[in-house]
Amino acid sequence: FRHSVTLWPFRAKPGHDPGCPPSHPASHSPKAHHLWKAEAGRRGPTVRSDCFVSIELAKEGTLAVKVDIKEEKLSEEVIQKVTTNILNAYHIAACTVCVEYYGALQFALMARVETAVRRLGGSFDQACPARIPASAVSAPAVERDRLRRSHLYVPGNEPRKMMNAAGCRPDAIVLDLEESVTAVDKDAARILVRHALGALDFAGAEKVVRINASPWALQDLEEIVGAGVHAILIPHSEGGEHVKEVERKVEDLKTRHQSSSPVYLMPVIESALGVLNALEIAQSSHANVALVLDVVDFLDSIGAEETEGRASSLMAMSTVVAAARAAGLQPLELDNWATMDDEEGLQESTQYAKSLGFDGRGCTHPQQVRVVHEGFLPKASEIRRAIQIVDAANGSHRGVVVLGSKTVDCQVVKRAHRVLQIAERMGLGPESPTSP
Repeated sequence: FRHSVTLWPFRAKPGHDPGCPPSHPASHSPKAHHLWKAEAGRRGPTVRSDCFVSIELAKEGTLAVKVDIKEEKLSEEVIQKVTTNILNAYHIAACTVCVEYYGALQFALMARVETAVRRLGGSFDQACPARIPASAVSAPAVERDRLRRSHLYVPGNEPRKMMNAAGCRPDAIVLDLEESVTAVDKDAARILVRHALGALDFAGAEKVVRINASPWALQDLEEIVGAGVHAILIPHSEGGEHVKEVERKVEDLKTRHQSSSPVYLMPVIESALGVLNALEIAQSSHANVALVLDVVDFLDSIGAEETEGRASSLMAMSTVVAAARAAGLQPLELDNWATMDDEEGLQESTQYAKSLGFDGRGCTHPQQVRVVHEGFLPKASEIRRAIQIVDAANGSHRGVVVLGSKTVDCQVVKRAHRVLQIAERMGLGPESPTSP
């Protein structure tokens, strides 16, 4: 992450602005200079649920933590204790830390302090940790075939939005390290996301992280695997080998962190090549649970614009659904609805995606989750047919499900169970007036 490091020898001179780095490159050894400075976090009158941390590292002296509380939530004593514990973990005994506190929860405070320390250059001692263990909450593994109607995307460097994300009850919360995070904040975001995964339970929602494409992807995985992530969105998937590379890295990291919890993969198709290789991508890993289509980026890749009837994206959408179903995965649409005041348009778009076979879609605002869930409601006819399929499966003693004169394969039975699961959760029955 050195591209985003705020690091320089901090020797203020008359007429010199200490906020500007010198023109010559700085050594990454803290012994090379008497004093270093690094910063992390956010500050200002509009900041909430965050903090700003500044560290000046001295060659000798004592550890001092100065706290400026702008919004009361954690006490000054707790802030000093959390900060000191992290500095002790990195064996830093001589420095001055200034914390501007804007009501951050402990996970965000820990992440900002850790980021500032690591921006100092990282290795102060071989015994120092590569990362600070995050606070742990109960994070049971999620079911492979769970409901994934809504994926609420949350910027990976905004703790306030992370704290409020579960209120609308999405099926999954996507902590985004890619499009919503600038290059200079990539290191801070991945550390914050790791701490959020450990500290927040998100009311039972699936914890998903969208990693970056190369060159940051492997660094993202280093932070989040073993920290409570349930699933990983893999952007710009254009072939099976790309997914296999991520899978191998995930398995290596699970072994390193002694984690037995499954980490599912969700390749995202965003280009013409990805669409043409959809089946290869879908079948590339046993950890795949969903195949995701980014319609907007796909259209950009072929130089097309979406028409009113969505004819431009029909082939891609149908191809991804077919590939996902053939591989036993859930087809999802990433297409985030940008028009906040067009609830009717979002409803129609969601129903169209459902009619093509998609099981869920992305959301950029909590208010969209309810509309998306309603859009994926099963119709009364779907519920009745699902009941028939499940009854036939329960009454089968030969392993072959027969409905009328037709055999029904296992994927159809699974989908029938999923339809009834949604219907039960939403209080719907085969004659329910709310399921048209």
